[in-house]
Amino acid sequence: YKAPSQGYVSFPKGIFSKSVKALPTLARKINTPPIDPVKLALGTAVFYQIVSGLKLLQGLGLTHRDIKDENLLVTAFGPSDEPEDLSTAPGPERAWRVAFADFGLMVQGTSVPDISGTPGFMSPEYMRHQVHEEFCMGCTDVWAAGVVLHSLTLGTSKREKFLHRDGKRDLTAEEIEAVAKGIKVDMNERMAASGQLPWWHQQILDMLLWTLAVDPIQRMKNFDNV
Repeated sequence: YKAPSQGYVSFPKGIFSKSVKALPTLARKINTPPIDPVKLALGTAVFYQIVSGLKLLQGLGLTHRDIKDENLLVTAFGPSDEPEDLSTAPGPERAWRVAFADFGLMVQGTSVPDISGTPGFMSPEYMRHQVHEEFCMGCTDVWAAGVVLHSLTLGTSKREKFLHRDGKRDLTAEEIEAVAKGIKVDMNERMAASGQLPWWHQQILDMLLWTLAVDPIQRMKNFDNV
């Protein structure tokens, strides 16, 4: 369903059942820093599910605009909490099953009816109102996915400190640049603290750098290859 005057996509009331509404959000599951390799594997597998969902939306010309851990429902719990072999790459069969929720800000097409979203998850160019007509719509979801990955691998408290958010203001230009510069050091320190470095450690680092790239065009190009 599309509202032609504004570009919003709307859904019939009651599209979600009561059982879905009662599901826990991803935010409730990652409220402590998951520094051990088991939880890192879990977080990476969940991130791949988010990527798959975003690519589906983008293929339909849709942008969610409010991707965050509070809008991701954990619909099922797999055996991923204790994988037998940490030397293997995390697979989807080991992960919690997650689903998107809250489509109230979703839009269709490349036009932007307004600048809306959740502070801390909105992309730099979006917060600056520097809308890049061709790339910004998909790019803002990609950035938000990177922030969720940051939470999954480093913990929500670390994310808030790292992004310098107080929830009441936009990031300054200097803070935005610090996001890109600080990820690699922070991630390497956290992984080293775990005592084990799975072979896919570099993949996690690459995904953080790709999705949180300040340049929206480069961000989208990298995301397409995930």
